[in-house]
Amino acid sequence: MSHYQKIFAVIELNDKGSRVARQAWQLARAGHATLAISVVVDYTPGYESGHVPFMTPRQMKAATMIDVSRLLDALLADAGVAGAERIVIDGSSPESIVEVAGSWGADLLVVGSHATHGLVRGDGGGNAITARGHSMDLLAVNLGSDSLRGGWRGRLVHALSGVF
Repeated sequence: MSHYQKIFAVIELNDKGSRVARQAWQLARAGHATLAISVVVDYTPGYESGHVPFMTPRQMKAATMIDVSRLLDALLADAGVAGAERIVIDGSSPESIVEVAGSWGADLLVVGSHATHGLVRGDGGGNAITARGHSMDLLAVNLGSDSLRGGWRGRLVHALSGVF
């Protein structure tokens, strides 16, 4: 494995995201790398009606970014991930994620295998991404089997599901 100096992880604000953050943190600690943990905010204006007091779409987006930042801080504190930089990305496209990771200077971009944000190619080709002339590797963290698929009962159910 290469020696990565800057690791950029994109997570979701849930238990799986917490597990991806812990994996990225362990990887960064093992390699003495700098770590940034990021969350993507896809704000779509037009759903503000009914909020009192009324906020403009710009104000609502700013408030959403602040709330998500607080939720990210809480999730990382609960996960025991200390010392990671926190970045909230505005926009959901793979290009916006790669752009932010590239401008941060990431050597490795980490995502969960359950939420690849459109970054992992389905044809199995290539796990390197280039942004701003800067190349970075891509790692999709496999969090293991879900409880239904784990253990002998889960394997039995999975094996028999094709029969019916």
